[in-house]
Amino acid sequence: DRQVGKVLTALDELGLRENTIVIVWGDHGWFLGDSALWAKHAPLERALKSTLMIRAPGVSAAGLKSAALVETVDIYPTLIDLCQPAFRKTEYPLDGKSLKPILTGEQKEIREAALSYWNDAVSVRTQQYRLTTTLNKGKPGKIELYDIIETPDPVENLAKSKPEVVKKLLQYLPAQKK
Repeated sequence: DRQVGKVLTALDELGLRENTIVIVWGDHGWFLGDSALWAKHAPLERALKSTLMIRAPGVSAAGLKSAALVETVDIYPTLIDLCQPAFRKTEYPLDGKSLKPILTGEQKEIREAALSYWNDAVSVRTQQYRLTTTLNKGKPGKIELYDIIETPDPVENLAKSKPEVVKKLLQYLPAQKK
Protein backbone atom coordinates (compact mmCIF):
# COMPACT_ATOMS: atom_id res chain seq x y z
CA ASP A 1 0.00 0.00 0.00
CA ARG A 2 2.77 2.40 0.92
CA GLN A 3 4.60 1.88 -2.38
CA VAL A 4 1.43 2.53 -4.41
CA GLY A 5 0.92 5.69 -2.35
CA LYS A 6 4.47 6.81 -3.19
CA VAL A 7 3.81 6.32 -6.91
CA LEU A 8 0.55 8.29 -6.74
CA THR A 9 2.23 11.08 -4.76
CA ALA A 10 5.05 11.26 -7.32
CA LEU A 11 2.51 11.50 -10.16
CA ASP A 12 0.85 14.41 -8.34
CA GLU A 13 4.18 16.14 -7.68
CA LEU A 14 5.16 15.78 -11.35
CA GLY A 15 1.79 17.05 -12.55
CA LEU A 16 1.00 13.78 -14.28
CA ARG A 17 -2.18 12.77 -12.42
CA GLU A 18 -4.51 13.96 -15.19
CA ASN A 19 -2.47 12.24 -17.89
CA THR A 20 -1.84 8.85 -16.29
CA ILE A 21 -3.89 5.70 -15.82
CA VAL A 22 -2.83 3.61 -12.84
CA ILE A 23 -3.81 -0.05 -12.64
CA VAL A 24 -3.04 -2.15 -9.58
CA TRP A 25 -3.66 -5.78 -10.34
CA GLY A 26 -3.03 -8.27 -7.56
CA ASP A 27 -2.02 -11.85 -7.79
CA HIS A 28 -4.58 -14.45 -6.85
CA GLY A 29 -4.86 -16.20 -3.52
CA TRP A 30 -3.10 -19.20 -2.04
CA PHE A 31 -4.50 -22.27 -0.32
CA LEU A 32 -2.73 -22.97 2.96
CA GLY A 33 -4.55 -26.18 3.74
CA ASP A 34 -7.96 -24.59 3.12
CA SER A 35 -10.39 -27.09 1.62
CA ALA A 36 -7.61 -29.71 1.90
CA LEU A 37 -5.59 -27.89 -0.77
CA TRP A 38 -2.05 -26.58 -0.65
CA ALA A 39 -1.06 -24.34 -3.55
CA LYS A 40 -2.53 -21.63 -5.69
CA HIS A 41 -3.45 -23.31 -8.95
CA ALA A 42 -7.02 -24.46 -8.49
CA PRO A 43 -10.19 -23.32 -10.25
CA LEU A 44 -11.78 -22.25 -6.96
CA GLU A 45 -12.78 -18.92 -5.42
CA ARG A 46 -9.87 -18.42 -3.03
CA ALA A 47 -7.32 -19.11 -5.75
CA LEU A 48 -8.97 -17.07 -8.51
CA LYS A 49 -10.33 -13.95 -6.84
CA SER A 50 -7.85 -11.10 -7.13
CA THR A 51 -7.59 -7.35 -6.67
CA LEU A 52 -8.03 -4.94 -9.56
CA MET A 53 -7.89 -1.20 -8.91
CA ILE A 54 -8.01 1.41 -11.64
CA ARG A 55 -7.48 5.15 -11.35
CA ALA A 56 -8.07 7.00 -14.59
CA PRO A 57 -8.46 10.71 -15.26
CA GLY A 58 -12.08 11.79 -15.47
CA VAL A 59 -13.70 8.41 -14.92
CA SER A 60 -12.89 6.85 -11.57
CA ALA A 61 -14.47 8.32 -8.48
CA ALA A 62 -12.15 7.93 -5.51
CA GLY A 63 -13.10 4.90 -3.48
CA LEU A 64 -15.62 3.57 -6.01
CA LYS A 65 -16.09 -0.15 -5.34
CA SER A 66 -17.61 -2.64 -7.70
CA ALA A 67 -18.59 -6.28 -7.40
CA ALA A 68 -18.71 -6.60 -11.20
CA LEU A 69 -17.35 -9.79 -12.69
CA VAL A 70 -14.29 -9.03 -14.79
CA GLU A 71 -11.54 -11.01 -16.45
CA THR A 72 -7.90 -10.06 -16.87
CA VAL A 73 -8.47 -9.92 -20.63
CA ASP A 74 -10.63 -6.83 -19.93
CA ILE A 75 -7.61 -4.69 -19.03
CA TYR A 76 -6.40 -4.12 -22.61
CA PRO A 77 -9.81 -3.15 -24.06
CA THR A 78 -10.26 -0.83 -21.07
CA LEU A 79 -6.95 0.90 -21.79
CA ILE A 80 -7.87 1.23 -25.48
CA ASP A 81 -11.23 2.74 -24.53
CA LEU A 82 -9.74 5.16 -21.98
CA CYS A 83 -6.73 6.27 -24.05
CA GLN A 84 -8.51 6.56 -27.41
CA PRO A 85 -5.39 5.87 -29.51
CA ALA A 86 -5.44 6.31 -33.27
CA PHE A 87 -5.03 2.53 -33.76
CA ARG A 88 -8.30 1.46 -32.07
CA LYS A 89 -8.88 -1.41 -34.49
CA THR A 90 -7.05 -4.65 -33.76
CA GLU A 91 -6.22 -7.38 -36.26
CA TYR A 92 -8.31 -9.91 -34.35
CA PRO A 93 -11.38 -9.32 -32.17
CA LEU A 94 -10.56 -8.85 -28.50
CA ASP A 95 -11.89 -11.38 -26.01
CA GLY A 96 -12.15 -8.82 -23.23
CA LYS A 97 -14.62 -6.01 -22.64
CA SER A 98 -13.93 -2.43 -21.65
CA LEU A 99 -14.49 -1.65 -17.97
CA LYS A 100 -15.01 2.05 -18.72
CA PRO A 101 -18.81 1.82 -18.28
CA ILE A 102 -18.22 0.49 -14.76
CA LEU A 103 -15.61 3.14 -13.98
CA THR A 104 -17.93 5.94 -15.11
CA GLY A 105 -20.92 4.50 -13.27
CA GLU A 106 -22.90 4.01 -16.50
CA GLN A 107 -23.21 0.27 -15.83
CA LYS A 108 -22.91 -1.93 -12.76
CA GLU A 109 -21.65 -4.94 -14.72
CA ILE A 110 -20.41 -5.88 -18.17
CA ARG A 111 -20.94 -9.63 -18.11
CA GLU A 112 -23.05 -12.26 -16.36
CA ALA A 113 -20.21 -14.74 -15.97
CA ALA A 114 -16.41 -14.78 -15.91
CA LEU A 115 -14.29 -17.68 -17.13
CA SER A 116 -10.97 -18.88 -15.73
CA TYR A 117 -8.69 -21.59 -17.08
CA TRP A 118 -5.86 -23.67 -15.67
CA ASN A 119 -4.50 -26.51 -17.81
CA ASP A 120 -7.61 -28.57 -18.64
CA ALA A 121 -9.67 -27.10 -15.78
CA VAL A 122 -12.20 -24.36 -16.43
CA SER A 123 -14.31 -22.33 -14.04
CA VAL A 124 -17.47 -20.33 -14.68
CA ARG A 125 -18.15 -17.67 -12.03
CA THR A 126 -21.41 -15.76 -11.62
CA GLN A 127 -22.39 -13.49 -8.74
CA GLN A 128 -23.73 -16.49 -6.81
CA TYR A 129 -22.10 -19.63 -8.17
CA ARG A 130 -18.78 -21.06 -9.28
CA LEU A 131 -18.87 -24.11 -11.53
CA THR A 132 -15.64 -26.01 -12.13
CA THR A 133 -14.94 -28.85 -14.51
CA THR A 134 -12.26 -30.25 -16.75
CA LEU A 135 -12.55 -30.26 -20.51
CA ASN A 136 -11.59 -33.20 -22.68
CA LYS A 137 -11.94 -32.38 -26.39
CA GLY A 138 -14.43 -29.67 -25.43
CA LYS A 139 -16.60 -31.96 -23.32
CA PRO A 140 -16.98 -31.35 -19.57
CA GLY A 141 -15.78 -34.00 -17.14
CA LYS A 142 -16.64 -34.14 -13.44
CA ILE A 143 -18.67 -31.05 -12.57
CA GLU A 144 -18.53 -29.23 -9.27
CA LEU A 145 -20.88 -26.38 -8.33
CA TYR A 146 -20.50 -24.16 -5.27
CA ASP A 147 -22.67 -21.39 -3.87
CA ILE A 148 -20.03 -18.76 -3.11
CA ILE A 149 -22.47 -16.49 -1.30
CA GLU A 150 -23.30 -19.22 1.21
CA THR A 151 -19.73 -20.49 1.59
CA PRO A 152 -16.80 -18.85 -0.23
CA ASP A 153 -14.72 -22.00 0.23
CA PRO A 154 -15.86 -25.19 -1.52
CA VAL A 155 -17.76 -27.14 1.09
CA GLU A 156 -20.62 -28.95 -0.61
CA ASN A 157 -20.78 -29.83 -4.29
CA LEU A 158 -24.27 -28.74 -5.37
CA ALA A 159 -24.04 -30.02 -8.96
CA LYS A 160 -26.45 -32.93 -8.45
CA SER A 161 -28.99 -30.92 -6.45
CA LYS A 162 -29.02 -27.93 -8.84
CA PRO A 163 -29.00 -29.37 -12.38
CA GLU A 164 -30.73 -26.27 -13.80
CA VAL A 165 -27.89 -24.04 -12.56
CA VAL A 166 -25.28 -26.45 -13.96
CA LYS A 167 -27.01 -26.48 -17.35
CA LYS A 168 -27.12 -22.67 -17.46
CA LEU A 169 -23.47 -22.23 -16.44
CA LEU A 170 -22.21 -24.84 -18.90
CA GLN A 171 -23.65 -22.67 -21.68
CA TYR A 172 -20.92 -20.09 -20.96
CA LEU A 173 -18.16 -22.50 -21.97
CA PRO A 174 -16.98 -21.71 -25.50
CA ALA A 175 -17.20 -25.35 -26.61
CA GLN A 176 -20.83 -25.48 -25.45
CA LYS A 177 -22.03 -22.40 -27.34
CA LYS A 178 -24.17 -23.17 -30.34
